[in-house]
Order: sequence, then C-alpha cells, then structure tokens
Amino acid sequence: MQTGVAVAILLIEMSKSDEELAYVAAGPLEDVVRLHGLDALHIFREKSTNSAKVRFAVTGIWIPDSHVAYSELQRLINSFGDQSSSPFDTQKLH
Repeated sequence: MQTGVAVAILLIEMSKSDEELAYVAAGPLEDVVRLHGLDALHIFREKSTNSAKVRFAVTGIWIPDSHVAYSELQRLINSFGDQSSSPFDTQKLH
C-alpha cells in the first residue's frame, strides 16, 4: 500500500492542471482507495491538511456507495468545505 500511496501523492504534486489532477484522481488515487480503503484514506487525510492539490484530487475519487470506505470518503470530502477548489484557480491569486 505504501508504494501505491507514495506514487499517487507524487503524481498529484507533479500535476500542473485541474485536468491532470482529475486523471490522477480517477486512476491511481481511486485504485489505491479501492484496494486499501480506510488505510489509504487515513494517509490522504493527513496529506490533505497541507496540500490543496491533494484536497482537490480526493474530490475526484469515485467509489460505489457499497464500498467499505465510501462513508469515510464522503466525510473527508465534506471536511474540506470550500478548501477543495482548484489549486490552479487564477482568480484566487489576485
């Protein structure tokens, strides 16, 4: 699990656009959460405290509501509030 999470975090941090983050969220990030559930979400929760990119990417994860981690994923996304907007939003920079 640690390797999958580390690769996902690296891909998130290397992303240079919302589109790239969306691909990472729908691919490697989602795969890690599907395979490792709550353990992976715990790590992404920790990383999200200091990374707007991680917060934004986590909002792009889709898992079925029957998945063991679904409720925790929804809680995590809800905890971001308005802090899950695009880290590339140029409106915020002005």
